[in-house]
Amino acid sequence: MIHEPGCTCGKYACELRAKGITVSPKATPTQHNRKKPAEHTNNSWERGVAGENRGHGTFMPYLNEKGKPLPIKQGSEQRHKIREIRQKQKAGTFKAV
Repeated sequence: MIHEPGCTCGKYACELRAKGITVSPKATPTQHNRKKPAEHTNNSWERGVAGENRGHGTFMPYLNEKGKPLPIKQGSEQRHKIREIRQKQKAGTFKAV
């Protein structure tokens, strides 16, 4: 129920209207405001490169079988395999094929 301007019934909306406070048109539901937000399928985290930071400040990317930098998403999916290889490299028992 919409009250007329100047109504003094004591309802909260009428008190706000008397003070000059109104609801923004952006807050009211309309057909134009029902847009779905854009879907982001490729976020920035997936575009990164998996690797490690060395002690002297350089970044060393992990490489795949073709010698290209491994994307961070694949790096996180293969983290157990990468950890095994890195442990063998540090121990000196890893032999590259």
